[in-house]
Amino acid sequence: MNEHTALLHNMSTPPKTVVKYSGLSELARTSGPGGSGVAGIKFKGAEIHGTPLRFMLGASYAGITPANLLAALGHAPVSDVEGRLAKLINARAQELPLPDGCAVINGRNDALVIWQDPLTALAILAKCSDYVWLRAKTPAIHAALRRNAVTLLVPPQFAARIPELHADGVSVAGAQSVVDDLTVSAGQPLATPEVEASAPPKPHFMRRGGTGLNQR
Repeated sequence: MNEHTALLHNMSTPPKTVVKYSGLSELARTSGPGGSGVAGIKFKGAEIHGTPLRFMLGASYAGITPANLLAALGHAPVSDVEGRLAKLINARAQELPLPDGCAVINGRNDALVIWQDPLTALAILAKCSDYVWLRAKTPAIHAALRRNAVTLLVPPQFAARIPELHADGVSVAGAQSVVDDLTVSAGQPLATPEVEASAPPKPHFMRRGGTGLNQR
């Protein structure tokens, strides 16, 4: 059976159906007279608040083998060195009072270092991509040793639960506000400057000779 779907006609004016999504509306605000289809509308990213935390391995860990790394962490040699390291890293990652995912940022000279032990650094570095740290990520030990250091942006509600921040006299209530200069490792801004969206094109009416339609 061969059936053809009828073609749609009389589409010289825009449809009246409007699709809206407001799930991330709190992350941006609009400015300008736009919104009616006559003028453009501008969007500006809202401020992103968080506390930058720095995690790093010492220079002595550069080029270290997994077996030597296990020994440096104070553990006896085993047959499955990387398996043992993965278990240690996963266990430490579960203990950290961080969200299950954190944005990776760079260029923050004011980032705080509150955990300086190598196992904590590995629990972060081994579970990072260029953009995000994920607690559930399978540890990548060799990538962690190559990366050596990383900075995470910890949301305020989680930073408030980290005792070390309070012990060091850091005011979480006045946590660092990271706005337009916030950049991910790949160099792309998380909060972009104002972007102007152009107005939708006006409907085009075609003259149909001999039919009496749309004659002027």
